[in-house]
Amino acid sequence: MIPIDMCCVLLIVKRIILTDSQEKKLKAISRDAHPFEGCAFILGYIKKDTLKISDIIPTENMDRSTVTFQINPKKVFETYERADRENKAVGVFHSHPAPPQPSSVDIQYMEVNPVVWLIMSSTTDSMAAYQLINEQLQTIKILNKNNNL
Repeated sequence: MIPIDMCCVLLIVKRIILTDSQEKKLKAISRDAHPFEGCAFILGYIKKDTLKISDIIPTENMDRSTVTFQINPKKVFETYERADRENKAVGVFHSHPAPPQPSSVDIQYMEVNPVVWLIMSSTTDSMAAYQLINEQLQTIKILNKNNNL
């Protein structure tokens, strides 16, 4: 991935709010990519320490791998430009054929992209979110706007 403009990514996020339809879209991205890792960008607005997701941008996994993903650098650049234009925060979504925990490779990319990372298990549809802050992996609470879970 390409280094990004750090102006809007160093905000610490403690909660993510997504809707049922957004969760369904993320599940579809994961399912459609199977057996490979599915990936997407999430865009939204941060108010205080809560990211409210507004857009999900599906992307192709250029690696076509079950253990890694890579997004076309042009798509990365376009997404960050759009986020900057619309004053939105960016996050990264991808699926794992395992529990929704960051791999060692994910953590390396989190160091250069300190945004929210939302990971879905393609085996259980469970999700978890993380952000790397000062070299410490922080877990982010995921709330469903429709039923406040």
